Amino acid sequence: MALYSDHHVELSHILAEIQDGTLSIPDLQRPFVWDKTKVRDLLDSMMKGYPVGYIMTWEPLENREKSRQVGVHEHSYNRPSKLILDGQQRLTGLYAAMCGVPIIDKKFKEDRIIISFNPLDPKFEVANSAISKNADWIYDIRSNPSSSCRRSTYRSNRFNGNHRRHV
Repeated sequence: MALYSDHHVELSHILAEIQDGTLSIPDLQRPFVWDKTKVRDLLDSMMKGYPVGYIMTWEPLENREKSRQVGVHEHSYNRPSKLILDGQQRLTGLYAAMCGVPIIDKKFKEDRIIISFNPLDPKFEVANSAISKNADWIYDIRSNPSSSCRRSTYRSNRFNGNHRRHV
């Protein structure tokens, strides 16, 4: 029996597992501390095909009650089947930006991460009032800002042709 295994998983699958509550954060993890520009930089690195590191999860046999959800919303599962050990900041940032779920920041305040994209000069920026008035920009990268993240929403990378990114 292997101590660990390496899997390539579509980002859409990971976001869906967070959405439905099967992937969660153990209580031992620190709160979300990234600022919005780090989320922007992560998306930019992914779009350019740069390595963004591994995500390490754990499938505990018991005691999953001591975990918390990613973002601020309800899940359909009472207990997650996997816990995030490494990659919490990256996954929380991506989930908040791509699915529109509020996060609890390092000051324990609820906040939203809205990332904008300019397809003419392929780049991401943290949303602001100037971008909201500029027709060159997609103000919010969520495919449908009024809906939550679903497994079918991010099957392909809409910012870079048909390339699929692995996390």
